[in-house]
Amino acid sequence: MKTIKTIVVMSSVLLLSCGGESGASEAVAESTCVTENLSFKADIWPIFEANCLPCHNSEDYARKADGNLFDGYASVKEKLDEGLIIGNIEHTSGFIKMPYKKTKIADCDIDKIKAWAKAGALDN
Repeated sequence: MKTIKTIVVMSSVLLLSCGGESGASEAVAESTCVTENLSFKADIWPIFEANCLPCHNSEDYARKADGNLFDGYASVKEKLDEGLIIGNIEHTSGFIKMPYKKTKIADCDIDKIKAWAKAGALDN
């Protein structure tokens, strides 16, 4: 009986400590989202590579991405100027949610893309 109580107590402590650390990590991640002085090459393009290029690449775009290819700055800027990217990644009503049939990209990544766009969407 004493062994069962010990196991229950230890499990509860472990469960609480894991939950507490996870919440703290999320709070730190939110507060460390840098949205100033962004570079397309260093900050924005890696977001597209990780989240968009699995479909919007030169091999799959015609079949998977309805002909929308992201192969660098010019193609991203074109779709941004058409008003598509922000609505798509924010999962705004009336837009196709991107990445398609996957979870929304991280809020920090969305904030970075929006800040970069607001700052003039420079090719830097």
